[in-house]
Amino acid sequence: MGLGKLLDRFAAERPVAVMYRALLERVFAAERVNKLFADTAVQQYEHRIAFSTVVDILGEVVTRQQKAINTAYQAYGKQTVGASVAALYDKLSKVETGVSERLVRDTAADLAEIIDLLPHRQPLLAGVRLRVLDGKQLNGTDHRLQETRPRREAVLPGKLVGVLDPDRELVLGVVATEDAHANERTLWEGVLAHLGEGDCVVADRNFCTKGSLLRLAARQMRFVMRQHQGDCPVEELSRPRRLGRTASGIVFEQTVRIVDRAGQSLTLRRITLRLNQPTDRGDKEIHILTNLSAQIGGRKIAEVYRHRWKIEQAFQSLAEALRGEVNTLAYPRAALLGYCLALVAYNLLSAVKAVVHSAHPDSAETKLSSYYMADEVARAWDGLDLMIPAKTWQRQFVIVPLPQFIRKLRQIAKHVSFSRFATRKRGPHKPRSQLPRGKCTHLATFRLLSASQPARK
Repeated sequence: MGLGKLLDRFAAERPVAVMYRALLERVFAAERVNKLFADTAVQQYEHRIAFSTVVDILGEVVTRQQKAINTAYQAYGKQTVGASVAALYDKLSKVETGVSERLVRDTAADLAEIIDLLPHRQPLLAGVRLRVLDGKQLNGTDHRLQETRPRREAVLPGKLVGVLDPDRELVLGVVATEDAHANERTLWEGVLAHLGEGDCVVADRNFCTKGSLLRLAARQMRFVMRQHQGDCPVEELSRPRRLGRTASGIVFEQTVRIVDRAGQSLTLRRITLRLNQPTDRGDKEIHILTNLSAQIGGRKIAEVYRHRWKIEQAFQSLAEALRGEVNTLAYPRAALLGYCLALVAYNLLSAVKAVVHSAHPDSAETKLSSYYMADEVARAWDGLDLMIPAKTWQRQFVIVPLPQFIRKLRQIAKHVSFSRFATRKRGPHKPRSQLPRGKCTHLATFRLLSASQPARK
């Protein structure tokens, strides 16, 4: 491949790890991270510990290369970090949410540019830029802070709303808040900064209010949003018309209108999906409000709304393939920074997937597993660090023109074996019955197995 004897061998044996590292070196260089911090931070400043060092240490925990912050700190060494582990934790606790948000936004923009230069991929809805919204409340952390120790309740470090591009499978940006009990609707101002004229917002009913729909329409944006019956009642202008059946149920369409208190009105299409099976909450049908052109059929709109689950899958990947929520990071700002770094790692894996699919045109329908790919990255990282000098990464992947960089990635991607990284389809979940309890609190597996075997003669 012409990358050097040792790097060629890594590229042949661990292609996913090499592509991930190459992308990381190009879009996440230390100098750039430090400049981003200097340009964005308002109150905090760099003193003794460079922000890029903080990101590197926390990033190794997020990508499961290290088990904990302290373990990663010991691996780096006090001389390399430039301060004690207590100073590192103090630094983490004060990183402003604006810095964390910009880490996601800037790296996503660079990765989007790379993905767009790959061979064309079929979008979900031709001619429409879809943007999926969803909120994420971070799970409870350890009771490490003095103020939380007397409480038995779970302590939640924050909440964020992500904006996903489902065609590129990139989280384009997030809006974070340290108040875990804040309503997601209060973050609309920040969310709108990640949206542009002509974008089509796909979201669940929690984002659906008369005000939000009118606001999007006034900005020349489109939406596919599940109706919130209480916060967004509608006036029916026509009877529901049956459009046909999909895999999820029967689809109906009708014309409706919303009117706010100021008298502003908006005429919309309401797509009703009568479900084959009720939702977890017992809903037998869902209503979807949209201002998309009538040329886009109701069944297609129902399919587009179904792809809202892609952002749920992204959040699930952060929990399974990565360590997005580090429960020892009790301070809200530290926990949010950790989750944003996990989103950056997710975007890097999405870019690797796009490169792999472009190098294997016949594999478009094969889904790649973030879990297996992240596992290869974590296992190969130490070897890449020890064996490949930093100047080699710079020479091969950073200072080269972007088209040449992409050609090198696609060449490496040809070594990817889909049998190693393809997702596995599992069967349906079997309901678990309540098992009887005996007098003993434990049993010997050996004796249970022996009792089930036929008696030997």
